[in-house]
Amino acid sequence: MNKEIIRPINFGLLGLGALLLILLLPLFKTLLVSQETSYKTIPLRVGSFTFQAKEFFHDRADIDFVFMGSSGTWTAIDHKVFGDEWKKLSGENVVSRTFGHNWVGEDIKYLQLVDLVKSRNIKYLVLSTPGINETPHPAAKYIWNIWEDDGFFWELPLNLKLKVYSEQLLVMPRLIYSEVVGSLKLLNDRGVSRNSGSVIQHRGFKSKGAKREGFDKNLSTIPTVLDPESFVLNKGEYETKFLMKKDKHHRVASIYLKRVEELAKEHGIEVIYLDYPIENHRDGMNTLSYDSSSSSPIISVPLPVLFKDMDQTQIQKYFKDSSHLNSKGAAYFTRNIVPLLKHVIEGEINESI
Repeated sequence: MNKEIIRPINFGLLGLGALLLILLLPLFKTLLVSQETSYKTIPLRVGSFTFQAKEFFHDRADIDFVFMGSSGTWTAIDHKVFGDEWKKLSGENVVSRTFGHNWVGEDIKYLQLVDLVKSRNIKYLVLSTPGINETPHPAAKYIWNIWEDDGFFWELPLNLKLKVYSEQLLVMPRLIYSEVVGSLKLLNDRGVSRNSGSVIQHRGFKSKGAKREGFDKNLSTIPTVLDPESFVLNKGEYETKFLMKKDKHHRVASIYLKRVEELAKEHGIEVIYLDYPIENHRDGMNTLSYDSSSSSPIISVPLPVLFKDMDQTQIQKYFKDSSHLNSKGAAYFTRNIVPLLKHVIEGEINESI
């Protein structure tokens, strides 16, 4: 009688297979994790992504104005004021939203837009001017779907592709766990649901140390006279205003913003860039640039224009800290940009404001 030979299990081969499977997890993200779960898994400190999950995956109503950007954008728009002011000027009701986040990153704007246009029709996309950041945004690793959008991921430079892939690989276990355990508990969204996506800061000015000193110095040294036409640039002036600086920081912004504009064009969305006062107060005008051959207009609102005839103490009443407007500042800023947006949209760029 022949004895059956039992071959030992090759644990090395099994381990290699398991490792390979783990390494390939980002390739199967769309099959393993819903995009809504991906948004809800992003930590609250990164941005209003629970709110965005509701807006992107459950609401289908058209939006007239979408504001996207980092915390400067997130805290700068009072949507009730925006709607009231727009109706005063045009007689029309508009729907507006802010889809904001902490920290700069042009990749997150692109990823947000990819999901947003699947369910919502948008007229105008108002983007904050690009920031300097060569690394993926902290939220990007949660919502990248690398097989989507005509394979844009595979067109990225190798070093950027590796960063995106490796960061998503590290977060995949958390995403899968979130999907398996079911609906996540909705965390406090800082009131953004009540304010159409904006964070309304009710605190007065509070900033310490070097940031406070730098803010005070900047307010005291910015020019007091500025040509009003210089803060609404027409399409012909755009490329000369945004002269590309040849370094890796700007090249990363360029890659994503170029695709944002292409995606917007595909869906009939007009792109407008808005340079916020808290982003340009260092020299009175932000000159950050990117290479995109863009024809989109930019509105730049320097502090001396926005807060004309105010002294340093008065201006501080509109800020929560040296980088963000408070509720009073958001209402004041919003009231001032509505006519600028209307001028840009109607083509009356060179008319004095």
